[in-house]
Parts: sequence; structure tokens; C-alpha cells
Amino acid sequence: MRCGEWFDLHLENGRTLSCRLELGRDWYILTGRNDVRFYLKKNETYQVDL
Repeated sequence: MRCGEWFDLHLENGRTLSCRLELGRDWYILTGRNDVRFYLKKNETYQVDL
């Protein structure tokens, strides 16, 4: 995956978030109307649909 790519991130509660991947000092996602930012944990695996 590269910066700016959109994908669906699967959450543990069965929900999905439509997100955009970005890189600053670390990788993070932007989601929602206001582009809420969530940083991704290093060495963590995430289930996504491209």
C-alpha cells in the first residue's frame, strides 16, 4: 500500500471504516467527514479490503 490509498479497515466489532493511508513520522489513517486521524501501531496486523 502507498500514501493516499483508500481502503476499508475491519474493526473487531464487525464494523468497517473507510480510510485513507498517510505517512508522517509514522503511518496513520484518515477517516470520516473531518478526516479524523488515527495512528497505526508498529508490528500490528490489520485486516483491510482494497
